[in-house]
Amino acid sequence: MNKIDYILNKYTISQSSYDNDTRLAYDDIFDIYQDLDLNILEQVDFLIIKPDAILEHQTLDILDFLNSYKIEILGYKIKTYFYEFEKEAIYRYCLNDGRNNWYIRKEIFEIGPSIGLIVKSNVNIFQLMKKLKGSSNALTADLNTIRKIYGKNMVMNAIHSSDDPISVIRESKYFFTKQEIYDILHKNFLYDDIKILIINF
Repeated sequence: MNKIDYILNKYTISQSSYDNDTRLAYDDIFDIYQDLDLNILEQVDFLIIKPDAILEHQTLDILDFLNSYKIEILGYKIKTYFYEFEKEAIYRYCLNDGRNNWYIRKEIFEIGPSIGLIVKSNVNIFQLMKKLKGSSNALTADLNTIRKIYGKNMVMNAIHSSDDPISVIRESKYFFTKQEIYDILHKNFLYDDIKILIINF
């Protein structure tokens, strides 16, 4: 077993159960990460600052929160419109778990723009983000988590993060092209300070 598969097997179901988008993301990982230190697979995550947080002018506060835990922003992009299949794909984990509120959660993307972030930490970022963002329902999230501080409920909960390396690629491709993801991780170009973008947004 190669090292990529060894890492992915910690997080994902068997390849035979992959849907088409997940299978494409699995293939993309080999193209995007092949010449990088593969430890980065567990250090890079994809986040979405949701429309409710943006409309409440909480974006800079959330970025400062992430920065306080030494989470580095590698790339970002604003998205103002989601196709229905994109919204459903982001919330497929709710659908697959049989949660009957998944169709409500996805409608948060109808109320305004979102910001997609590709971020990096020097520790296992999936474990870190699970701790920092809190449970999906902001009302019952732990104190001092992003969703408790900035969210309102299970729909308006401020932030989304991918849960594993394949989801990072699959979900980030709704904001970035495969080439952009490659360039971001290989630092072929650098983004301006995101705070400048937010202030002028």
